[in-house]
Amino acid sequence: MAKKRSDSDIFEKNLTSLDRETARRLEKRICLFAEASHSAAEQLMTAAQEGPPRKELLESIAPSLFENALHENALPENRRLLQTALSSLSALDRVSFINALLEHLAAAGAPLSTEELIPSAGEPEPRVAYFRNPYTDEAYEIFSEELSSPKVQYTDSFRASCEAVRTGAAGFCILPVANTEGELFSFTDMADSHGLVRVALCRVFHADGTDVTHFALYARSFFFPLSEGEKRTLRFSLTLRGAEEIACTVSALSLLGAEMLSFSGTDGEDGEHTVFSTVCRILPTECLSLSAYLTVFSDGWRFLGLYRELS
Repeated sequence: MAKKRSDSDIFEKNLTSLDRETARRLEKRICLFAEASHSAAEQLMTAAQEGPPRKELLESIAPSLFENALHENALPENRRLLQTALSSLSALDRVSFINALLEHLAAAGAPLSTEELIPSAGEPEPRVAYFRNPYTDEAYEIFSEELSSPKVQYTDSFRASCEAVRTGAAGFCILPVANTEGELFSFTDMADSHGLVRVALCRVFHADGTDVTHFALYARSFFFPLSEGEKRTLRFSLTLRGAEEIACTVSALSLLGAEMLSFSGTDGEDGEHTVFSTVCRILPTECLSLSAYLTVFSDGWRFLGLYRELS
């Protein structure tokens, strides 16, 4: 028994020592990528003075991310595992770069704002298009509390409701997006294909009490102001290739403070990439860092909604 306790003590001591050494190395890595953000911040401050949109420059300032290097004596049987583990550090590298970049800009008096990165506009025409039934009527009553002088425009289908917003005949539309069995992809895909973004969500309980449908309020752009300390739900899509990119993105969301609620993917048309739709809950400060991360490191990410979940 004494020997077993001794072996356990030695194991714990060695592991603690390795953890501390790893943490020291990771901290150096954070500083290295924070240093790389200085020149990027200077470019963005110059852009702020000259007037062109900083978002365009952000899309091209990602630091060079080199292939992770293994030590020369790594055992052959460990190489693949080590290479995969080192690749996951890309999330830490990128988040370190983004956090330092935002800090540099704020300290220089030229802070980046969420509005620069996410398309937004003033409140649309408060006309709400929807296909009428008892459940959409109840959803309308909930959503109307958030709008100024709302008006109703009944349509003969959910698709016609989307068309009304796309063409400008209505400012909003209401679509069912989930029920107790899961997401209703036919409706979320319909909204996405019409270029609409989700601005609010509510739940409507069915009369028998055994089911519930989630309805979303859609518009052509985001407009609700972000209140400090109030969590919102961000929905976006991005294209990823391979397990390493997927793992990096999931890790980055966690490092940025986002609470991931769902993550679903479909094969891209080229057969090599996967298009992921992601939903996460965030604070306003996290929304800025996450949207900056996506702008810098995700090729062609698409904003699909930033919304409140109404009771």
